[in-house]
Amino acid sequence: RKKIEAKENEYKALAVAIDAKTLVIQYTTNGIIISANTSMLSIIGKSSAEVIGRHQSEFFESTDSEGAQK
Repeated sequence: RKKIEAKENEYKALAVAIDAKTLVIQYTTNGIIISANTSMLSIIGKSSAEVIGRHQSEFFESTDSEGAQK
């Protein structure tokens, strides 16, 4: 049992470390933001409440020559 708990704690610590160094944002196929991790929010200077439910084009420029879909 202790080995299992130690392994679970190791995985949790690894997940926290990866999250701290990785920018993650999730959005629907229509571009509506449904979640963003702390690292991403820090980079764009917004809180979760400020981005959830809004379109990703409000925060990120399109690199597509046709422009962003809205």
